[in-house]
Amino acid sequence: MTEQNRLENWLNQALELETRGYDFYSQAARAASNSQVRDFFQYLADQELVHIKVIKDIYQKLDGAVCWNEGGQSQVSKSELDALFLKMTQNGPSADADLMKAIDNGIAFETEVRTLYSQQIDQAGCEGEKKFLQLMVGEETFHCQALADLKLYYTDPVGWAEQMDHGHLDGA
Repeated sequence: MTEQNRLENWLNQALELETRGYDFYSQAARAASNSQVRDFFQYLADQELVHIKVIKDIYQKLDGAVCWNEGGQSQVSKSELDALFLKMTQNGPSADADLMKAIDNGIAFETEVRTLYSQQIDQAGCEGEKKFLQLMVGEETFHCQALADLKLYYTDPVGWAEQMDHGHLDGA
């Protein structure tokens, strides 16, 4: 397989997965009965759109070259997700089976996408490609952690509070 074909192949896989992620998170947002949960899933859907745009931009820039400029990538904003979590905690934890299934499916999806990007790092043809892949691994890891935090929030609110605040509820 030529370098150009390798790049096109993994970019097509990435585009397919990111599109699938957008569809999944958009559906989860529409199905959410809680507005804060809806906002959380919509935020993740919007992030998938950013990834789709970046991948399409890279694909268009290939034009026979095997590498690209490092510009154009986005970084997930932790403060935006923190604000969404803060809104969710104001109503207290309450999740139905559909929400928990959506969270688990999201974690599985983000893990799959992160694995795709991770596997490509060693095959990167240039430093720009490698940096892009590392950035995407970081973003997908962040999405996965945000979903894991949401799951912990709904399944063990005390444990979630201890983990987020690094404190304990023992009165000391």
